[in-house]
Amino acid sequence: MSLAHRDFWPQSVRDKHAPSGVSWEPLATVVARMNDWLAGSGLRALNVETLVFPAARDRAVNPAAGGQVDSWDRDRTWTQVIRVWYETPPPAPAPELPPLPNTPPTLPPPLPPVTDWPGSQ
Repeated sequence: MSLAHRDFWPQSVRDKHAPSGVSWEPLATVVARMNDWLAGSGLRALNVETLVFPAARDRAVNPAAGGQVDSWDRDRTWTQVIRVWYETPPPAPAPELPPLPNTPPTLPPPLPPVTDWPGSQ
């Protein structure tokens, strides 16, 4: 068994009420997208977790910047991501070879014995 994961990030959506004209889909929409992917993939989810990443003011996310949370930093925004851990399917078996014929292979007739070698006299 091998493990793998897939992250589901909120997608940007046009929002005329947002100052930038762009907003982010709600977590419920991200969960629905994750469920659709799971249903269509045929994979079995082993665990689902949420991750929170710091984002810049433009919501650009740098996952490597995580680790420290400064509660006094009110200018920082956060992005919540859903991570699904799943079991990868086993590799496909090798194709089966066709059966061998029941007849033994035909061999050429044996060569006659050598009785006279040049230079053996």
